[in-house]
Amino acid sequence: MPFRNADLGTRTGALSAAQQGTLGCLLLGGLTIAAGVLSSDILFSSDVATVGLALIGLLVVMCLVAAYRLWHGRGLYWAVAVLVFGVILAVGMFSIKPESYEYIVIGVLLLTVAQGIRGAQALRRLDAGAARTAE
Repeated sequence: MPFRNADLGTRTGALSAAQQGTLGCLLLGGLTIAAGVLSSDILFSSDVATVGLALIGLLVVMCLVAAYRLWHGRGLYWAVAVLVFGVILAVGMFSIKPESYEYIVIGVLLLTVAQGIRGAQALRRLDAGAARTAE
């Protein structure tokens, strides 16, 4: 289902949107691992590099947990945490190197995470509505 045409009024459309967020989280986590490995000097690491690698590890773990939860239609709060951390990461990268083009890729991936948030929120709303009608 295309990004712009996700039907959040049905369970299938909302689950599809949440699973698009899964793809965004997995790609963001994978690219974060690749960027961390390629940009760090592991043999001659300093305290700043150690803190940077710890933050990269935190983002990767958050991405993996959010991806797993979004795949099953849950994980709203994990996806919001990934989105906030990703925006902070992008702003921090922009303040260091404003002439770079990685922000386009990060922006697209964060948009897919936002789509997953919309899908998980719609699933929560649909499940609450189904529980009310069952009573």
